[in-house]
Amino acid sequence: MTKHAAIYPTEEELQAVQKIVSITERALKLVSDNMTDHEKSKSKEGDDKKDGSKDRYLFFLFFF
Repeated sequence: MTKHAAIYPTEEELQAVQKIVSITERALKLVSDNMTDHEKSKSKEGDDKKDGSKDRYLFFLFFF
């Protein structure tokens, strides 16, 4: 049990990891929703782009 206690993270460390995971999940959900909305609106507009350019997405995750 001593070895387990020595390597097991503290409650504060566990909460910090949980917060990072939660923030990341929310950010990815927003990205997914944004991409889905963009694809839906793009399909409604039709194929107006003739230059072959692709839309680019830039995502920034900030952890506080």
